[in-house]
Amino acid sequence: MDVADARVSKLPAFLPETDRFFPDNTFDMRRALVVHAEGMERAAKNAQGRAPRDKAYTLSAELLLMQHTCHWYRRSKAIASARMLARHQTPYPQLLASVDPETRQAYLATIGR
Repeated sequence: MDVADARVSKLPAFLPETDRFFPDNTFDMRRALVVHAEGMERAAKNAQGRAPRDKAYTLSAELLLMQHTCHWYRRSKAIASARMLARHQTPYPQLLASVDPETRQAYLATIGR
């Protein structure tokens, strides 16, 4: 995927061509997908030795965060967060708190927070 097509706007609302006009307010979706893949792999391997229930919880959180990022890529963070709340009754801050700490740190660095 071309880098220009992989940019995601960090602005609160969807604006076409954000990457051209506000390049500092975007992040690279390709890097975010790598972070998600690594997080899911860590959760599945369970090197932390979590109980099966906790492992499933973490893996579910990793998958939901990836879904949130995909919705963000297509629309905006606000819409992605609203969809997450409506479909899964999970607020975005709770989702971030539920993923593996290493994923959270890499994710926040990727999105520029």
